Amino acid sequence: MDWRIRPYCEGKAIQLWHDRNDDRTNIMPHLLFSGDTVYWGGVKRHGIVVACSGVQPWFDKMFSGMIADMLVGIAYNAWMLSEDKRQGVDFLT
Repeated sequence: MDWRIRPYCEGKAIQLWHDRNDDRTNIMPHLLFSGDTVYWGGVKRHGIVVACSGVQPWFDKMFSGMIADMLVGIAYNAWMLSEDKRQGVDFLT
């Protein structure tokens, strides 16, 4: 079965990125543009936007949150184990 969910995921992500979705559990109709999806189910955390679609919105949000947190953890781990960290590079030097 072809669910064609990519446009929904992309729409959710764009709305989150531009703060037209509050990352909670409902849409904000006054912020929607023509063609926007009315579905929610993504997260915006620490500058990372992840949106999922395909199940109930609360599960889409849960999976999105798990992925966003995983990305933060992977990035943090990479930094902690990096040569730059060992040499004291602080991104300002």
